[in-house]
Amino acid sequence: MLLHLNSTWSPAKSKTRPVVMTVAGIDSSGHAGLHTDIVTQRALGVHAASVVSAITAQNDKGVFNLNVTDSAGLALQWRANSIAPFHVVKSGLLASSAQIDWLGAMLSELSVPYVCDPVLMSSSGASLTLSNTREPLLSLLPHVTLLTPNIDEAEVLTGMKINDVDDMPSVANRLLEWGVSAVVIKGGHCHYHANSGEKYCVDYYASPEKSGWLASPAKKVCAVRGTGCAFASAAASALAFGYSTEDAVVIAKMAINEGLDGGYLSGYGTQGPINITQFPQSSHALPVWVDELNNLNQTYEFPRCSNTSLGLYPVVDSVDWIKTLLDAGVKTLQLRIKDPQHPELETQVESAVNLCRDYDCQLFINDYWQLAIKYGAYGVHLGQEDIATADLNAIAAAKIRLGVSSHCFYEVARAHALNPSYLATGPVFPTQSKEMPWVNQGTQGLAYWRHLIDYPLVAIGGIDEGNISEVIRCKPDGIAMISAITQHHEPAKQVKELMHLIAKQDEDHAH
Repeated sequence: MLLHLNSTWSPAKSKTRPVVMTVAGIDSSGHAGLHTDIVTQRALGVHAASVVSAITAQNDKGVFNLNVTDSAGLALQWRANSIAPFHVVKSGLLASSAQIDWLGAMLSELSVPYVCDPVLMSSSGASLTLSNTREPLLSLLPHVTLLTPNIDEAEVLTGMKINDVDDMPSVANRLLEWGVSAVVIKGGHCHYHANSGEKYCVDYYASPEKSGWLASPAKKVCAVRGTGCAFASAAASALAFGYSTEDAVVIAKMAINEGLDGGYLSGYGTQGPINITQFPQSSHALPVWVDELNNLNQTYEFPRCSNTSLGLYPVVDSVDWIKTLLDAGVKTLQLRIKDPQHPELETQVESAVNLCRDYDCQLFINDYWQLAIKYGAYGVHLGQEDIATADLNAIAAAKIRLGVSSHCFYEVARAHALNPSYLATGPVFPTQSKEMPWVNQGTQGLAYWRHLIDYPLVAIGGIDEGNISEVIRCKPDGIAMISAITQHHEPAKQVKELMHLIAKQDEDHAH
């Protein structure tokens, strides 16, 4: 889902915020625990309600005291916060089996997402629990929407050893078998060394529906305290806004990347806290998502578009439409024939490629990459479901461009791994061409992606003459349109007017 996107958005502009109820401990150094939870959640735009599970005396050298809240104290804090509805529960330190049993009873009465960060020890290696809490924690797993253990925590929970990143999927699958809805095992310092020499920090995500690797280039930073708390809190905040768990972990990874860049030393000790100050806004924070880890060894070099200002980008289903639009002056087109058994499919592709070559028009073939290669099309456009099955190396070797569809953070990160010639994002508005499972992004979402993506961006979905001016103001490189052209009683005239409108507003922006 895309519910909360705006490159200019700030928490101060939002009068009503969703609430995350966080059960966690206080780190006296201010480097982790509830300090980090509250700062992170507020930065991402949610309200942070809290239940204090323990007060610790600790710093990066060790834990010197652990003052654990009893179940009655937890219940009173929870009840006091429950006068207002909350949208997600997030837990960090649960310091005793009694606390875990209490939280399990609370969760059994709720139907909101639950993010569990199974804190078992401090970053200094000291225990943060009164007794062995592994078995009680396992009883919570069926309540868990997203489990966020680091490698050490995943090993303790499962009893399985993670010697390197290759061991992470089997451990994640064991946790799924035990009832969690989704799990992300944070790689931390367990890096993946790609053939290119690049060293990646990788996290492994798994659910019954999807699995894959979140990867960002490893970096040297001084501030590394509180990253686990921050990741779980960022993911919980995203879930509170209605994002899917896949989107939530991408957003959390982005927040961590920005927070590490902004971290600082606090004046004592050798480390400092991660510092997340906003909903992720920087392009370099965006991770790549790869379905298989060895995909990180693959570097694609798709050609750039000759005219990076793609302009009006009609999507049509026949050569007849292409001829009409070429005569109207269109310079970027997509041929999308939905039926793979169409009796004239290959003939249509061949004719369209030849026509567009004669008119010096950038033609993208939707889905049928083999035919695009065979007839030397300018480019091919793939949906997310086609990325895994298309021969991307063959497309790149043929020197034809690649456009990829995206609808959410997870899909953008997945497309980002391919370094495509352009990225299409939508739906911007409600569509007529097909049913969409995604929430409309609106121009706020489009503006966000325009701010974040530094290669050509194409807007698509429900765009017509009534709202195209709003879209143009977001400055996408291309504007894809279907029914607003194909269902118009004078399509050639409509196209010319739309092209004139795009050119005029582009001119106005230039001045």
